[in-house]
Amino acid sequence: GILPNSVGADSCILGVGEPVPIDNGLKVAVLLSGGQAPGGHNVIAGLYDAVKRTGPGFKCYGFCDGPRGLYTGKVTFLDDALVDGYRNMGG
Repeated sequence: GILPNSVGADSCILGVGEPVPIDNGLKVAVLLSGGQAPGGHNVIAGLYDAVKRTGPGFKCYGFCDGPRGLYTGKVTFLDDALVDGYRNMGG
């Protein structure tokens, strides 16, 4: 498959509970198809908000240009200003 190292990997469920300790902050990257993704901005914003609630050591990244960004390392750090600028903007 395209991502053989992710099949069968551990998963993380975000929800109510204790924050992740700062020294073990949750790190998440998001990747969409690279094409039109209706509602994609709000999906990313929701993921960002959930990861942010896990504790102050969180990190959230976004791959640009879909799977091509994964292979070329085109990644950007997501912060409040960047995410807020795209909320409710479509996909």
